[in-house]
Amino acid sequence: MNHRVWLLMLCFVMGVGWSGTGRGETVVAPKGVPGLKSVVLKPEIQILDPVIAVDSRQKAIESALEGQFTKASWILDEPAVQKNGIVHVFDSETADVGKRVIIQAKETFRPGDRLTVHRPGEVLRDPEDARILGRLSETLGIVEIVASHGEEATAVVIKAYKEILAGDWVDSFLNERTPIQFTMDPEFKANGPIVHVENDLQMAGLGQVVVVELGMKDQVYPGLILPVYRASVSRALHEVGKKPRLDSIPLGEVAFFRIAANASLALITRADDVTETGDWIGAMVASPKYRENP
Repeated sequence: MNHRVWLLMLCFVMGVGWSGTGRGETVVAPKGVPGLKSVVLKPEIQILDPVIAVDSRQKAIESALEGQFTKASWILDEPAVQKNGIVHVFDSETADVGKRVIIQAKETFRPGDRLTVHRPGEVLRDPEDARILGRLSETLGIVEIVASHGEEATAVVIKAYKEILAGDWVDSFLNERTPIQFTMDPEFKANGPIVHVENDLQMAGLGQVVVVELGMKDQVYPGLILPVYRASVSRALHEVGKKPRLDSIPLGEVAFFRIAANASLALITRADDVTETGDWIGAMVASPKYRENP
């Protein structure tokens, strides 16, 4: 009799051990921790690979740039852009979304390339020596190349902010298939002033676009983030010779996204203070040695 009882108890214990809780769950008792209850682990919960955090700055800049296509004050590398122009609109005088256009292109475009359509405006000159920095323009929309044949290409309008006409220019800098990666470069050595603020304003804040006198010659590139500062004469220090000490007051940061030969467009991505024309971007202004007031 006792032999049968012990056999039944042994079968019961083995059954509980193999079946868990009876619902496909496993009971795990914490070892060496008195007083704690067993923890139930559900088999449908899986441990997944860690998710890489999204770069919030990158996303914020991309979001801000999306709204810039509806604004003017885009600078053009005019000698290059003049090579590519719309010469014909199919079935009408103006083109909106879905309409096809013919582009006379000196550059090689391939099906799938997306181009920005511009209408040229006033020439932008250096305020000090009147040197031409580029040309401001109005952004009209975006076209996508659907066929290419020699020096002509057929494109369809996929975004239209205003009506597009024959005679408008197209610019190959935009290609949504190659996103810009925004990064800082603390080793960048050049600097240049802000010479224009969008919409002909004198001051700019967060999310606004400025024209900077830094271009291809200075090795700036799309995605470069540089500091903005104001160089002012220090009132607390004596002049050394004829050169006063300059203090570099940090104002924020900009991200370059459109590069021309002698100037570029940059978006203000951080603003600790209002930015004005004449403020500097890039390496801090180097000052001569100084001595403190007695």
